[in-house]
Amino acid sequence: MPEDPCVLPSVRKAVAESMRDGDPNLARVAKKMAMSRRTLQRQMKEHATNFRKVMDDTRRRFALSYLKDRRNSLAEIAFLLGYSEAAAFIRAFKRWTGLTPVAYRRQAAQAATHEKSVSANS
Repeated sequence: MPEDPCVLPSVRKAVAESMRDGDPNLARVAKKMAMSRRTLQRQMKEHATNFRKVMDDTRRRFALSYLKDRRNSLAEIAFLLGYSEAAAFIRAFKRWTGLTPVAYRRQAAQAATHEKSVSANS
């Protein structure tokens, strides 16, 4: 079976699917992709990344999307991202963005309000 020239989209997809089952880990993702852990690590290294970076980036992307919907509580978002508790999600989000999830939501709401007022005045 020929190797995918860029395995990263497949890894991201497998990480996203694994988040629903709990904490996505290398072994679970490698199994979903029908390869050994070592092969997956090697392929990611060939693309100048590692599992932790891909997992963090995938979680960050989903977190930003989930936070836009104010109906999602921080506990729900943490669960959807595969974190065992909201505090772990909050720490990770602050590491990714420099903001807490609440501060990010506040900024996003202010930006949306500003955009609406600008477009209404145009």
